[in-house]
Amino acid sequence: AFSRYFLFQVLNIFLVSAIAGSVFDTLAIVIENPESAFEMLGNSLPRMSSFFVTLVVMKTFLGLGMELVRAVSLVQASARYLMFPNSTLRQQRSVRMGMRAIDDPGWFVFHKILAQDMLVVVISVVFAVVAPIVLFPCG
Repeated sequence: AFSRYFLFQVLNIFLVSAIAGSVFDTLAIVIENPESAFEMLGNSLPRMSSFFVTLVVMKTFLGLGMELVRAVSLVQASARYLMFPNSTLRQQRSVRMGMRAIDDPGWFVFHKILAQDMLVVVISVVFAVVAPIVLFPCG
């Protein structure tokens, strides 16, 4: 799951955004002239640095922040308390209507989180020479 999600992110976010912004336009150009793929990538990478700075900053502050705050878990715990106020301890610990208790985070999606982190590493390695300003949010 990690490798598929990471490959999807690299192809969709990194290569397509950096080259042309559209999968179909990029594929049509590359199919017509395969050796032009590297030239298009070399021309478009420095111009796309601001997009990737914004992407990494948004992933850092919104993604990780929401993961740490656990806003969804707070809403679920409040809804469970309002819907089932007189629950026994066993009922409180069980999953009800797809909602978990506040102290039961469930499973952690390692493949998704690691793939997103690896995308940030790939962005920082690629832009280290081309546009070093991208290294500040990636660090």
